[in-house]
Amino acid sequence: MKKELVLGFGRLSRLRFMAYFNLWHLLAFAPLTLWALLATPEDSSLLAFTLATVVVFNLVALKMAAQRYRDAGASGFWSLTYLIPPAAPFIYLILATVPGDRDDNRFGKAPPKSPRWLLIPALLPLALLIWHWITLINLLFSSAPLLMAGMAL
Repeated sequence: MKKELVLGFGRLSRLRFMAYFNLWHLLAFAPLTLWALLATPEDSSLLAFTLATVVVFNLVALKMAAQRYRDAGASGFWSLTYLIPPAAPFIYLILATVPGDRDDNRFGKAPPKSPRWLLIPALLPLALLIWHWITLINLLFSSAPLLMAGMAL
């Protein structure tokens, strides 16, 4: 099973897909973000590193998307739709929510049951999104009296 995960063959469950995709996203773009914050405007190597990161990230994302499509019984070639930038977030949501075949299918054996700890990296983006919305709403309501007082002047 390990060889299938590394090489991109076989199938990938929804929970593993979300957890692996989110962890890969964090590993790929956290160093890039830190470098961008610390780089000077004259640093031309940042562009090359950004392009390399995006290419490698998308290759791994295509591999994981192909495994999810195969888990649902569809051809892995559908993962190429992930390369259409406006469609990528919707493709991710579809792959994260559509259940796969419970039994073996023409693409391989059913993926093993995912351990519960994978819920943490799988749901981390959702938790961060909720936290950001709560923070934004709190900020808006806490500064509302100040805004109203400024409008009265």
